[in-house]
Amino acid sequence: MTDTTNPNTTPPLVYCAGRFSAPTREGVEENIKRAVGTALDAAAAGAFPCCPHSNTAHPKFEELQPYPFWIAGTLELLRRCDAILMVPGWEGSSGARGELAEAIELCMPVFYDIDELQRWLRNWQPNQSPGPLIHLHRRLGPNAQRILLRVAQRLAAGTEYGDFTQGKDWDREAQEEAIDMAVYLAAKLEVSRA
Repeated sequence: MTDTTNPNTTPPLVYCAGRFSAPTREGVEENIKRAVGTALDAAAAGAFPCCPHSNTAHPKFEELQPYPFWIAGTLELLRRCDAILMVPGWEGSSGARGELAEAIELCMPVFYDIDELQRWLRNWQPNQSPGPLIHLHRRLGPNAQRILLRVAQRLAAGTEYGDFTQGKDWDREAQEEAIDMAVYLAAKLEVSRA
C-alpha cells in the first residue's frame, strides 16, 4: 500500500471512468457527483484519483471545445495512469466503455469496485508499471490475444483460467501460447491472488 506518511512516495494514479454526459444539466451533475464519490473512495484507499469529471465540472467547458477534444484529452490522461477504476453506472457511457477498452489494450489493471482497488493497493509498489511488457501481447495472433485477455483477467482475480477454447474455433496451440504469455506477464507484473 502507498505510504501516505512519506512525502517521497509517489501514490499510484488511478483513473476514474464513468458516465459524464446526460440529456440534462441535472443529469450531468449527478454523474459528476457519482464520479467524485468514487474518486474520494480511491483517495481514501491511498491512490491519487484522476477524475476528469472534476476537471471539467463547470458547464462552460462543454462550450469551449467539441466532444472529440475532450475524448482525446481524457484518453491521454488515462494512458498516464497506473490503473482504472470504473464508476458505478459506467456501462451506459460510450466514453467510459472506450476508456475501458483502452485500459485493457494497455494491459492496465481494471477495477470495478473499491474493494478490488484496495486489494491491489496492498501490493502496489512505485515504478511497477509494465513498461515495454504491455505490448508483448501484440506478438500473439488474434485468437491468442483474446485468450490472453481472459487468462490475465482470471489470474488477476485469483481464479483458475481453465479451458477457454471449449465451443470456440480457437486452436489449442493459441490457447497454450496465450496461457504461457499470461503466466509470464503475471509473474513480471507481480499479479497477486490476494
